[in-house]
Amino acid sequence: MNFILTFLALIPFYLIGAFPTGMMLAKSQGIDITKKGSGNVGATNIARVIGKKAGIITLLVDVSKGLIGSLIASLFADSYFVPLAGVILVAGHCFSLPPKLKGGKGVATALGVMLFINYTAALTGIGTFIIAFSIWRIVSLASLAGALIVPP
Repeated sequence: MNFILTFLALIPFYLIGAFPTGMMLAKSQGIDITKKGSGNVGATNIARVIGKKAGIITLLVDVSKGLIGSLIASLFADSYFVPLAGVILVAGHCFSLPPKLKGGKGVATALGVMLFINYTAALTGIGTFIIAFSIWRIVSLASLAGALIVPP
């Protein structure tokens, strides 16, 4: 696949990643999530501002964006394309168009990509997250611990 075709083929993956799950859930409740809590549109802020159920829905949809997007990429291109599409899925999540290129942190979408590419590594990261969160009770710190333990 040449550069222009690859670029064009990646656009749908950016759009999948850019779907602002948390922002849409917040808007359905009449809340501008960018002005509440941390201002982030990710699952953690949604859970803090709207509630755990909305946070879990946001988390599951954002993980699904990475997982389903990676599956779609694997159906239409060579093996090199899946990790590339994964990066674009996460970039779309982090730099989503609706809130002016301000999306989530990309952790949940990256987890979805990793679950597709190497689910055992992803499960190791999830286990590390759970242990770290049970110790520190800080989602961002537990997310970093989970990401750092996952082999490249």
